[in-house]
Amino acid sequence: MENRKYQRIDMDSLNADISDGKGMYTGKVENISRSGISVTDLPLDMDSKSDIITAIISGEGEHFKMFLKPRWDIVEGENKSIGLEIESCSWGWSEFVVQFEPKEDAPLFSSAVH
Repeated sequence: MENRKYQRIDMDSLNADISDGKGMYTGKVENISRSGISVTDLPLDMDSKSDIITAIISGEGEHFKMFLKPRWDIVEGENKSIGLEIESCSWGWSEFVVQFEPKEDAPLFSSAVH
């Protein structure tokens, strides 16, 4: 998991309405990146082995429709967490994520000539 192209960003203000093709479930988005999300508090009967999962990610005044591919799941008591790779998503997801990514430190000295 250390070889990620995009850094995961912890979130506490996003929800996920997810369908595995058999049912609809609501979970809490734990973290996001430009290429994936992690969702917690899902019921055990959600099929985390489904070929494709559809989701609406909501929060921060935004809503994003996504098609996701399950990558991993962890059972935590009576719930599970799922790591999902984004296959296709609404326009604007990358811009939404970028606003939460850590900013690189500005250089101490400007290279511009005055």
